Amino acid sequence: MYYEKANVYITNDKKILFDLNKYDIYEIDDETFNLFEEIYFEVEKGVLFDENINESTPKKKEIYELLFRFRNYNSSGERETTQIRIHTSNECNLKCKYCYANHGDYNQGQAIMTEEIAEKVADFIKLNFPKVKVIVFFGGEPLLGFKAIGKICEKMGKETHYIVYTNLTILNEEIIKLINEYSINVTGSIDGPKEIHDLNRVYKRNGRGSFDIVRHNARKLMEETEYFDTVDAVYTLPAQKKYSKHQIAEYLYKEFKVKYIAIGDVITEDETLKVEKEKVQDIEKEVEYVFDNIIADRFIYLNEYSLPLISFFSKSYNDNFCTTGISNITITASGDIWPCQLFIGRNEYHMGKIDFNDITNFDFKKFNKVSDNFYKIKKSRFSECQKCIARYWCVKCLGAIQKNNLEENIITSECINIRKITEIVLEKLGYYILNGNFEKLYGNLRKTTKGIEDKFLNVV
Repeated sequence: MYYEKANVYITNDKKILFDLNKYDIYEIDDETFNLFEEIYFEVEKGVLFDENINESTPKKKEIYELLFRFRNYNSSGERETTQIRIHTSNECNLKCKYCYANHGDYNQGQAIMTEEIAEKVADFIKLNFPKVKVIVFFGGEPLLGFKAIGKICEKMGKETHYIVYTNLTILNEEIIKLINEYSINVTGSIDGPKEIHDLNRVYKRNGRGSFDIVRHNARKLMEETEYFDTVDAVYTLPAQKKYSKHQIAEYLYKEFKVKYIAIGDVITEDETLKVEKEKVQDIEKEVEYVFDNIIADRFIYLNEYSLPLISFFSKSYNDNFCTTGISNITITASGDIWPCQLFIGRNEYHMGKIDFNDITNFDFKKFNKVSDNFYKIKKSRFSECQKCIARYWCVKCLGAIQKNNLEENIITSECINIRKITEIVLEKLGYYILNGNFEKLYGNLRKTTKGIEDKFLNVV
């Protein structure tokens, strides 16, 4: 049961208490549970407060001090730009049926970044965003511009963490050498088995499925690099009718042995592709699958089911729904700057443009105005969020909200689902604690999730 005013969750068996304000866990007995409830309802009625707690028993005072005093809303949010997505190509060789980017060019015209432009983009980043830690190469298909990737890596140096998102249809020895030289983590788009993948991920030139070459290139990466670590799948209605998410994840793990698997629902208004809402029993199965894979030390299932667990153990307080436009921005092949790729072409969110003749000539007033508008969209500003069990780890894709007023459309029916997932995760965690599996779960999670924040920024 969730106790909103204390931000505490107690499992249904009344044996485990989760302090969601401090990310602490307590095993409790009947006396502690009864005292907690007594205090909670007295505080709620306004008959117990800081000034008269000293009149209570030592045990009651201890619980009050621990779980009721100074229960402020933890508000945090990074303002420095630390991650940049660079579109080295606004072209794509595939024509995926669910593509939100007009098959790669975002209705902005096709372009592949030249090495000369790439060098200036890198110089611009070093000059204006010196705290950038992560560069994500995106598209279109970014490997169409792999020479630009090489130039950016050369200029930014090996201390920067690089990630490339690729459809895995383009691979050669020069690309493999580049991946190995700069330790570029590769995230490959594979929607599942051949019959699922080839439904949507088809070649632009002939409409044929891309699975066979994707699998061939994925295996080549597995053999010749250690950096192919993530598979990102898009979950559609045809896939849902045949496979659960964890069945697709199981296939992807057995086939490609990656460390991280992300399966996200398609972003579309097409009713033939949009997935149906999951039932509670389906959520329970997915959560069970997350825990089973961590215990077995197999892979981390990056999705809404693992987010509460990972956030709890990393003690992260995220007041913003998304890092878009705040610590995370996007630069296109033409030098335009946007909060993220989903805002490209929505002119009110345009953050500026690099002057390739003079990289010092940049309008930070315009940039900061857009960034400030995103920074203001905080959970601490919404009454619904302030009393929500998932307040510190809930994320929302702002770019998927196809309305101009983001704030008015942030609270949706999906909030119910997020709360239910959180409760199921905490119940399962309580079960593992009582059954002696906590240390193994925690150890495997800590071992596998080093740097996982970068992954969540890009797939959730």
